Amino acid sequence: GLVLWQCQFPYFQAVQNSKVTASELAKLINFLKDSRGANPGDFHLIGHSLGSHIAALVGHEGAASGQDFR
Repeated sequence: GLVLWQCQFPYFQAVQNSKVTASELAKLINFLKDSRGANPGDFHLIGHSLGSHIAALVGHEGAASGQDFR
């Protein structure tokens, strides 16, 4: 799968949106784990610039919820 992220807002707004995007992506990984038996360790998040920060936030979101997304 692919999450497409287009920044058409000022950068500050994009940064704020990235936190919501990361949270929703973490929820999606948890949903796939719970409903389909997916292994969170099999997901590979790759991003450039703000996308790499989103990938890191997804990992932090997983750690905060007791999941290990590494």
